[in-house]
Amino acid sequence: ELDFPLVIGEIEVTECVTISRYTGTALEPCFTQGYGLVFGNNERKYLSMSIVDRALRAKEMEEEETGPDQNPEFVLLHGDNVDASVFDAFDYVALGHLHGPQAAGRPTLRYCGSPLKYSFSEVSQTKSVTLMELAEKGRVEVRTRPLTPLRELVELRGRYEELTLRSFYQATSYPEDYLHITLTDEEDIPDAVGKLRVIYRNLLKLDYDNARTRAGQWDAQLPDAKRKSPLELFAELYEKQNGQPMSEEQNNFLRELIEKIWEEQV
Repeated sequence: ELDFPLVIGEIEVTECVTISRYTGTALEPCFTQGYGLVFGNNERKYLSMSIVDRALRAKEMEEEETGPDQNPEFVLLHGDNVDASVFDAFDYVALGHLHGPQAAGRPTLRYCGSPLKYSFSEVSQTKSVTLMELAEKGRVEVRTRPLTPLRELVELRGRYEELTLRSFYQATSYPEDYLHITLTDEEDIPDAVGKLRVIYRNLLKLDYDNARTRAGQWDAQLPDAKRKSPLELFAELYEKQNGQPMSEEQNNFLRELIEKIWEEQV
């Protein structure tokens, strides 16, 4: 063993002590403390931990509950960014708000998740019901049972011609599911939503992913526009909108059209 301290690094932590007036009768009138310690500097987290620490001691000190900050259940439900170790004394903790079923630190500290998918960001989630069986102290069995909705939330992607082939959807539940469809056609399909809903009656969202949408919107700069000819400006706009330059035939047609317009104006 070394007889001197060896520094191998530094860790930033923040301590917090909250002072509360004691309102019970078991002790002489005094002030009590709640203690919080976190890595880094997260004000909401260390304050929440110190309030939880104080609330958990209220019953031990035979203190009459006169406010919500003395109720451990209220503090645990409303404290923001509480460390998982706060719940070590509990056999099972049911957490809320997050839609995806998941454990937080240990299997018995758990978010059960929502029973249905509420947005397309949850498309890959498997919804379930959490079943918990309590035996003797410290022994908890947690199981999940998957939930199958009447209609799934599904994302489809492809060209309009592919998605409307009978062979694509015939043996699937897609015509009844809630759908987000992304078309990859380079040209917009007229009344695409109406046409697709003939097959997919529960189409909720439609968008495009092609060269035009990936290029983003065209933002012409006025100084540059003044230095370019109408043909150059139109050619640039066409390429920005369609993701590819005009063909030689299109260029010739546009040039002849512009010259014709100028001649008529003269």
